Amino acid sequence: MKAKASLKLIEKYTTFDVDEKKGDDAILELAKKMNGIVVTNDKGLRDRLKEKSLSVIFLRAKKKLVIE
Repeated sequence: MKAKASLKLIEKYTTFDVDEKKGDDAILELAKKMNGIVVTNDKGLRDRLKEKSLSVIFLRAKKKLVIE
């Protein structure tokens, strides 16, 4: 049931095919190409995005969204 809901939700958004084999690498490359903002709570990915001067939105204290 959740998978069906997820597939229906994703139909509302544009998707992109990427060549990278690792998920984080694909996110980094796509964000760089599109000058996009990445939403994640993954600390390692956030650090890598900051190194590349890319913007990140994350959840702090389970109730506040922070943009860096």
